[in-house]
Amino acid sequence: MISKLLIAWCLMALCVAIHAAGVASALRWLRPQSFSAKQFWPWTWLFIRVAGWIILFHLIEITVWALF
Repeated sequence: MISKLLIAWCLMALCVAIHAAGVASALRWLRPQSFSAKQFWPWTWLFIRVAGWIILFHLIEITVWALF
């Protein structure tokens, strides 16, 4: 029982690490070039790209669970 909990905790920690590293790298890569608050489309495209990155990292996490 304890071994199963330890394995589940390790998988969860791995997923959190993948997500944190991915989002941090995506935000560095997708940093806006000083958009003003009134510019709608640059912010919209930035959010679309960030959402795409997050979906990619979720797919990587799903793959880790599937391989386990």
